[in-house]
This record gives sequence, C-alpha cells and structure tokens, in this order.
Amino acid sequence: MTKKCDEQLLVTKKCDEHFLICYEMPMKHNEIQMGQSKPTAIRRLKLLERRFVREPHAKDKYVEFLQEYEDLDHMQRVKEEELGLHYYIPHHAVFRPESPKSRV
Repeated sequence: MTKKCDEQLLVTKKCDEHFLICYEMPMKHNEIQMGQSKPTAIRRLKLLERRFVREPHAKDKYVEFLQEYEDLDHMQRVKEEELGLHYYIPHHAVFRPESPKSRV
C-alpha cells in the first residue's frame, strides 16, 4: 500500500503559481457516508459570531484570513444547490496577536 501511495504522490505532484508543491491526496473512490457535519459547523460559526461581537478586530482578521485562503484555492465557496453534498470541517479560530506572521 505504501508503494502505491508513493507512486500516486509522484504522479500528481505539481507546482502552483505561488511555487508551492501540491499533491493530490490518495483517496478511495467508493462513496463513504461521513455523517451530518453541517449542524456542528453552523454551531461553531455561531460561537465565532458571538466572539466577533465582543472583539470586532478579530472578525476583520478572520475575514482577511479566509479571503486569503480562498484566493490561494485552499478552500472554495459551496454553491446553494450543493449544500448537502459536502463534508464541512468544523473549526475554531485561534488568534495569536503576538505573532507578526500568523495572527489567525
């Protein structure tokens, strides 16, 4: 199995416009039911929104961070008609004001 994964990485290796090396992840091609992730993701979003009311500067940094991720194609917006077809990764923002490079 390891050899197969190594071959997959060599075949799919490419460099993007920012000179980052990207690989396709070796995935099984059969459909896997991952469960309902959207309610948990929405719950986390609501927690973030409450935090942003208390800390408006955090919201600005977070929106900037998300825009950068979208611009780099690390994530993409889901179309309205595809909302149920995706697995949502719930997360929480970690803010590091003391770090000049990665504040969010």
